[in-house]
Amino acid sequence: YVNGQTMSVQSLRQLGERHPGLTVQLTLAVSAQLQTALHAGRLDAAVVVRPSRGGSSRLSWRDLARVPFVLVAPADAEGNAQQLLRRHPWIQYERNLTGGSVAAQYVRRLCPEKRCAYEVASTDAIVAMVSEGLGVSVIPRPRAPLRHAYAFREVSLGARGPSRQVAWICRKSDAEDRRHAAVFEA
Repeated sequence: YVNGQTMSVQSLRQLGERHPGLTVQLTLAVSAQLQTALHAGRLDAAVVVRPSRGGSSRLSWRDLARVPFVLVAPADAEGNAQQLLRRHPWIQYERNLTGGSVAAQYVRRLCPEKRCAYEVASTDAIVAMVSEGLGVSVIPRPRAPLRHAYAFREVSLGARGPSRQVAWICRKSDAEDRRHAAVFEA
């Protein structure tokens, strides 16, 4: 089991070619739900956003990628991240999500008085809203298809900006399982 949004179609093709007898069931859920399902034995493994405090020590964690956060703004908006946050409504990435909490902390450091106009759980929906001029947001860097599908400006938050760590997790007892290794390698 993996977070279907994170595992690429190319990885699935490669996995199917190399291990035709392996069955993979994709489950899309937020990281906390995937970890709960893993602890309960309903999932074998997952690709999740590592919590800021490192994650459960009962699980085996293997880092996959670090994704920087960026500020997304309407295509014609000018200025740096702080200026854009001051001038435009803030579309807050849902703060109950690991990434949303990180983004909210960053926005509060830049603009302590800023209030959100919208709170949205989907980064895809946020990008669509930003491209329509509804505001600006701090989110993990959008995937390439979103960057090509919508007109918006992406502002780097620099080396000191937030990021999120994407990791592969499974139960420690399963960490050396051949099936897990095959999916992880793909």
